[in-house]
Amino acid sequence: MTLFIKVWLQIKVWLKNPGNMFKLSIIILSYNTKDLLEKCLESLDKLRDELSFQVIVIDNASYDSSAEMVAKKFPWVALIRNEKNLGFAAGNNKAENYCKSEFVLFLNSDTLVPRGTLSESVNYI
Repeated sequence: MTLFIKVWLQIKVWLKNPGNMFKLSIIILSYNTKDLLEKCLESLDKLRDELSFQVIVIDNASYDSSAEMVAKKFPWVALIRNEKNLGFAAGNNKAENYCKSEFVLFLNSDTLVPRGTLSESVNYI
C-alpha cells in the first residue's frame, strides 16, 4: 500500500472514555525544529475540514523559539512546553492526558501530510 510513502505515521488505539471530542489526536514532539514544525502544522491546517482532529505539540525545551511560533501562528494547536529536554519517549508521554480522541497519531515534525492521509488511515483502522 503506497498510502504511507514519505509519511511516517504510527497510529495507536488509545483506550479512552466513549465521550471523545475528536476522532484523532496528533502528537508532535519538537526540539529545535521551528522551520520544519511550521511547515508540518501548515500542512495539517489545510486538512482541518477533512477529519475531526486535535494537534498537540510538545516543545522539548527548544531554544529556537519554536514554542513562540506555535503559540503565535497556530492558536488552534495545544502547546505543552517542557522546561528541559525529556527525550523522545518521555516527551511524547506528556501529551497522554491531553488527548481527547479515539485514536492517537505520533507524527514527526518534518512530515508534510497530504490530503486524504488522515481520513484514509483512520477509516482503515
